[in-house]
Amino acid sequence: MKKVNLILIALIFSGVLFSQEIINSSFQGKHHMISKSELGNEKLNYKSFTETAPPIGTVRPIAEFEQMSAVIVAYMSGWGGYFGIPVSLIASMSEVVTVITIVENSSQQSTVLDFYNNNGVNTDNCEFLFAPIDSYWTRDFSPWFIAVNNEVSVINFPYNRPRPNDNDVPIAFASAYGYNLYGMNVLHTGGNFMNDGISVAASTELVYEENDDQTEVQVDSKLASYMGVTNHMVINDPQGEYIKHIDCWGKFLDVDKVLIGQVPSTSSQYDEYEAVADYFANTESSYGTNYQVYRTYSPNGQPYTNSLILNNRVFIPFVDGSAAAWNDDALAVYQQAMPGYEIIGFTAGSSNWEATDALHCRTHEVPDRGMLHIFHIPTQGLVDYSNEYPITAEIVPYSGADITQATLFYNPDGEGYNQITMTNSGGDTYFASIPELPENTQVSYYIHAEDNSPRTANHPYIGEPDPHVFIIGENPNLIFDIANMNFILKVYPNPADKELFVNLFSEIDVPAEISIIDIHGKTLATERIELIPGNKIVKFDISHFASGMYAVNVIYGNKKIVNTKFLVE
Repeated sequence: MKKVNLILIALIFSGVLFSQEIINSSFQGKHHMISKSELGNEKLNYKSFTETAPPIGTVRPIAEFEQMSAVIVAYMSGWGGYFGIPVSLIASMSEVVTVITIVENSSQQSTVLDFYNNNGVNTDNCEFLFAPIDSYWTRDFSPWFIAVNNEVSVINFPYNRPRPNDNDVPIAFASAYGYNLYGMNVLHTGGNFMNDGISVAASTELVYEENDDQTEVQVDSKLASYMGVTNHMVINDPQGEYIKHIDCWGKFLDVDKVLIGQVPSTSSQYDEYEAVADYFANTESSYGTNYQVYRTYSPNGQPYTNSLILNNRVFIPFVDGSAAAWNDDALAVYQQAMPGYEIIGFTAGSSNWEATDALHCRTHEVPDRGMLHIFHIPTQGLVDYSNEYPITAEIVPYSGADITQATLFYNPDGEGYNQITMTNSGGDTYFASIPELPENTQVSYYIHAEDNSPRTANHPYIGEPDPHVFIIGENPNLIFDIANMNFILKVYPNPADKELFVNLFSEIDVPAEISIIDIHGKTLATERIELIPGNKIVKFDISHFASGMYAVNVIYGNKKIVNTKFLVE
């Protein structure tokens, strides 16, 4: 930002800059700036900041993919009545949450209400926050939210732009809605911060660069004490733009899922983007498993990662013109990563989505203060055979209501869901066990809870459409009577590299299905054959498989064969 200001100051003195008081919207979008006076201001933030004592007790950050009750947008009267987002998006958001619009006074409120009523916005789901503002980038300056001893509270921070009115919005919001307010003296911006709702957060190196009066350890220490972030991942920005906001190229979709932009191999930033994707693919999430990395292809700077999650609906920025050829591909990636969610794309119209400024930058979600929160570390991948598979979760009604239902749903091998009532084992902890199942069974499960507020919740958030999955390993107590077997399975080579051969010996004539599955239970390849007495060899191309453990699964008739695991090097 400082470097850009120096360039812009040079432009001012050379007489090249704009004559209008308000810069054109394309320039605004690229640089997150609004006026000539701001362009010449070298200070990132010139307001004094009062830091409070940190919260006392259990603190955690609240993630965007948790239960939300509202979204914050801003009305810029000085820009001729401009929200920075199309009204069609506001209308869609009003169908699922309350839209809180920042206006300066009751006159602006009346103007906005008329506009909303004339454009399909559900005004029954509209509220207004009276506060002076300098811009519409609510993502950057709006409050951050934490849970302190299961109470939603507001984090205020010095905003890294010279916009004194925007900088005070967290204070105005906390006061208007009665939130506890904590002041954390870390110069920051919402566009450069994402978290997983447990203890992990990510930013680019911008956070260290701008807080040059503090050490990196001091910055991380404050995030830990004020927000419960004990793992702060600071990542070199791959985009190559001045802004260095993480939402311009990355997004947490769940605790263990991350979306990373992708650029053509001819791009000067290609290696940087691939390095970030590799970093997450080889880094453990809070679930103890490596992140599942999804990619949206953006050959012309399409800002597909700059999206907003509001409960079961996801809003992604679509582009117009020739660059729109990749809109459908981006939609498909979101659908793959977030099954069960309603994914909707919005073009900007006159709002001008930019590679550095789009839908996410101009909105900010507000958590449900009475959310029914489920904390659970899932059982995933290959697990040892057992006579039961315990599932434990903390189910906490932030509203203080009573829990009326806590149920574990599990589905062995796609045969349909069974349900078990979870037992309260003390405090907010609930417990159930999935009963003994045959080795090689693929188990999908999720947790469902209800309270009398009334609210419902699932873990994972979307529940049945995208459950947790694990595979049961070999039963060490199982003994085969080789003499009476009419089916033998061999897999080679093991470890494998480019090709895998599955050798089947059968004494019967029967159809069979051979599948290769990964440790997450995902089927990667399937071959259906007709077995006849004798040997049958089936070859699979595994040259594109990542290194790791896999399993071969064979079903013949209605019987599942004990699987054989193999390693890809």
